[in-house]
Amino acid sequence: MGRDKANPVPVLGVNGVARLAHGYAYSHTCALLDTGGVSCWGENEHGERGVGDTAVYQDATAATYADGTVVSLVTSLSVGLTHSCAVVDDGRVRCWGFNEFGQIGDGTQSATATSPAAVIYADGTQLTTAKSVHCGEYQTCTVLVDDTVWCWGKNDKGQLAVGDTDTNALTVKVPNIDGVQSVSLGTMPAHHACALLRNNTLRCWGSNEYGNLGLGDTMERTSPVTVTAIDAVRSAQVGGGYTCAALVDDSFWCWGRNGKFQLGLSSTANVPLPQEIPGIKDLPPPVPKCTCYETKMKRMGFVTQECKAE
Repeated sequence: MGRDKANPVPVLGVNGVARLAHGYAYSHTCALLDTGGVSCWGENEHGERGVGDTAVYQDATAATYADGTVVSLVTSLSVGLTHSCAVVDDGRVRCWGFNEFGQIGDGTQSATATSPAAVIYADGTQLTTAKSVHCGEYQTCTVLVDDTVWCWGKNDKGQLAVGDTDTNALTVKVPNIDGVQSVSLGTMPAHHACALLRNNTLRCWGSNEYGNLGLGDTMERTSPVTVTAIDAVRSAQVGGGYTCAALVDDSFWCWGRNGKFQLGLSSTANVPLPQEIPGIKDLPPPVPKCTCYETKMKRMGFVTQECKAE
């Protein structure tokens, strides 16, 4: 078994990293490589590495399909608590790891899926038009090229946003929400999610015990609800029981769980409505030197531009 490290150490077996995706708590990390492949390291008790087994490895390993083919042409990558998902360039979603709640999306609820499996619809056909994928603790969502959201996995707090609390091992469309730019999924101790729309409004759903939906109360929602206290949202991120958003005027707002000063306020009281965080708006933005490249999904002609700081 490995030992905790107090100082940074190189990850053995990984080169040419384009982007990192890390798991929650103690689990695992995966890297999207410049080559379009995926390398993972850390826990593998539930097949989190996607190499076809649950063995212990010291070095990073390449995610590999059940037939031995290395996963390639990946355009989006996300890691949950104990599962991982990737979009490949034909718009298909592949997931692997812990699957007790159907978060792999292949229609099963097995203990583990040690090799990347295809996410499917209720009719058994593969989902083929994804442009991004987002893993929560035990649930997963994807944004399609038509800007709709589809989710699967655990749903005890309504985190799939389909109007009920039934777990679903098959991908289901989130109703009454279109024009989605991005989705962010939270983790323990509260399970909620938010979607940023192209009209710069924010809609959230799921657990709300800390006021993390930003609606002024603590009632959970099983369908998307607009956060009306703020508008002109530029970006948003969901955490463990709290949410933060940057607005187009460069102000920064947070709400929800605050027992450890997560919201950057002077008290530790939970905040059920968006509150502007002082001292951030006037900070000069960083200007990193970046390299950009384009990724094209073969079957759809969909082009995304990815940038990374040098």
